[in-house]
Amino acid sequence: MADTRERFIPPLNPLRFFDVVARTHNLTTAARELNVTQSAVSRQIAVLESYLGVELFRRSRHGVKLTPAGARYAERILPAFLDISSATNDLVSGPTDGALRVRTYTTFATQWLLPRLAKFEQAQPGVQIDIVTGMRDVDFTRDNVHVSIQSGIGEVPEDEICTTLFHDVIDPVCAPSYCADHLSEGSNERLRLLFARYSHADWEDWLARSDPSLARRMEQADRSSYSISLLAWRAASQNLGIAMGQLAMLTEEIDRGDLIRPFGRPMKRDAAYRLLRPRSGQKHGMRDVFCDWLLNEAASTRKTVEQLW
Repeated sequence: MADTRERFIPPLNPLRFFDVVARTHNLTTAARELNVTQSAVSRQIAVLESYLGVELFRRSRHGVKLTPAGARYAERILPAFLDISSATNDLVSGPTDGALRVRTYTTFATQWLLPRLAKFEQAQPGVQIDIVTGMRDVDFTRDNVHVSIQSGIGEVPEDEICTTLFHDVIDPVCAPSYCADHLSEGSNERLRLLFARYSHADWEDWLARSDPSLARRMEQADRSSYSISLLAWRAASQNLGIAMGQLAMLTEEIDRGDLIRPFGRPMKRDAAYRLLRPRSGQKHGMRDVFCDWLLNEAASTRKTVEQLW
């Protein structure tokens, strides 16, 4: 006999936020995974607690902790979300020999991967590569991809294979005409620094290591902000200011003379671009071939960047 009881299901968006906070035990980490602000996470948890009439977390200066009621609820809810994720992956995943799905950043895909991809397709005709872009760290149980390329430092989860491609080497770049107008000896033209949303720290760290007089002038400069580095570099090439360049991403622009390095003071970041693969789960037949090709291309990039030092 069918169950005729009314289903008591809370709003799904707050429930999803509860799932992430219960897993991470940290509002900041949860906000990063959900790609929202920490206050937005707190609001959604408050909505769920109000709906249920139950306190799910206790807040303190050290973070959040599940209440006994919250812990019991999490024991039932978290597996349900895993089941939903697994069912969705099974539904949307193609056959093993279908497209090889690669996840990375928009800037990396545009500036580094796409210009090289034709060589792989020539060597491996018939292999379809699908590129998915995003900023948050990959979760192979959620994202339905075979390979991910992302910037990072430190250890990765035990169920992932991590191989370093190359370290991030940064140096300011601008158009030659901008340099002539604003940075020539005796110029008093006011500078403009071009920032990218996810790399503000690059400018701060580079200025901290630069000549004090240059740092003072740069700190007094006007500032413009862009959502991704790709736009900041494009703005720099259009004579709009000085952007913080990533040398591995800009070798062609520098070779063509579209961008120059007016100070020539590169700085190697601790973070590196890394190739990530799951140790288990569905494995594409061409994954390892693609990864070997990628590592070979990365070795060539490392040599090119070393020559720019």
